[in-house]
Amino acid sequence: MSVSFVAILVIACGMALLAKRLKLPYTVLLVVAGLAVSLLLDGAPGLREHLEKIKLKPELLLQVFLPILLFEAAFHVDLKSFLNNRRAILFLAIPGVIIGMLLTTAVFVPVAKLIQDDMVWQVGLVTAAMLAATDPISVVALFKEFTVSKRLGIIVEGESLINDGIAVVLFGVVVKITADSLGLSIPTPDGQGGNVQALHVLGNFLREVFLGTAVGVAVGLAMSYLTSKVNDHLIEVALTAIAAYGSNVAAMQLHASGVIAVVVCGMMVGNVGAKHGMSPTTREAVFSFWEFAAFMANSFVFILIGLEIRLSELWADAGLIVAFFVIMILVRSVTVFGVHSLVRREDLKLKKAWLPVITWSGVRGSLSMVMAMMLVASESEGETTRKLILNLVFGVVLLSIL
Repeated sequence: MSVSFVAILVIACGMALLAKRLKLPYTVLLVVAGLAVSLLLDGAPGLREHLEKIKLKPELLLQVFLPILLFEAAFHVDLKSFLNNRRAILFLAIPGVIIGMLLTTAVFVPVAKLIQDDMVWQVGLVTAAMLAATDPISVVALFKEFTVSKRLGIIVEGESLINDGIAVVLFGVVVKITADSLGLSIPTPDGQGGNVQALHVLGNFLREVFLGTAVGVAVGLAMSYLTSKVNDHLIEVALTAIAAYGSNVAAMQLHASGVIAVVVCGMMVGNVGAKHGMSPTTREAVFSFWEFAAFMANSFVFILIGLEIRLSELWADAGLIVAFFVIMILVRSVTVFGVHSLVRREDLKLKKAWLPVITWSGVRGSLSMVMAMMLVASESEGETTRKLILNLVFGVVLLSIL
């Protein structure tokens, strides 16, 4: 375990140094590192045995890495700017995600049948649900480097945060609907798949979204109040960690969306606790802690995923991967231009020059791969389907980020 942990740290630091030297976004180099590690280990079974002692299990992703990535991103979002652009953000993140998922499935499945005869709509729907969430970490970094409009930045980042939660809830619903036909499931707090009747599914979706939001607000404001009563940067850093993981655990225990709870909690702590309850020294300590935590989480997620994927298998599904990527970009452009036409007030409209940028900034990243790795096969046929979905998701993310 210690050898594999140190090896992953060495790879992560090496990629970070290389990213600075080449002036490339760190996430791009992480993807390349994951692929390189996978290729290297094919010829070094002894090294693979050491590194695979840290396994990328669904519980590790769901309960350890995901809260870090979501809380850190939400913590830095300016709530006032977010609310000023809420109409465009919410249109893109809620109806945009749902319509995009359904439209991508409707177009992809007939095209995929031309490449692979046995393609079924359930595989297309599950894959589209996993790839519905945008993850523009490298895009936002480039925006800051090129001093792009702050409003454009908040729209892209705000959409990503909200659609993360919506996409994860949709993913859970879609897996329940397709579980019997695909032989796939995801871990749930109660260990049960649940009913899949239409009204039951709709009720679950609404409960997860609204109850998750309520949990996030409550935990975020409670921790913000506690930070205002303490003047010790170590304790206040610990309180933010409790907020991130506590909101996730509380929401899951109430059968709500842990992802939405963490996102909302992060925004509350970042905009209330950090601004009104922390000294400048404490804010600096908190920012540094979460920046490092996100660096570590991204590094482990990408590199451990690289250990799970075989490049030869990825190449075998290259036709499906390219087809899905092209369709995903076309559908993304339809939803972005559709949102532009839905917003009527001129001061709230997306600028026409921004539309291609927002379309192309819909990068898919670690969250999509986290959801893919959460799938558990219940039978041998399900394992084959799981491998296909993993290859599709990892391949599309690779093309998207590169």
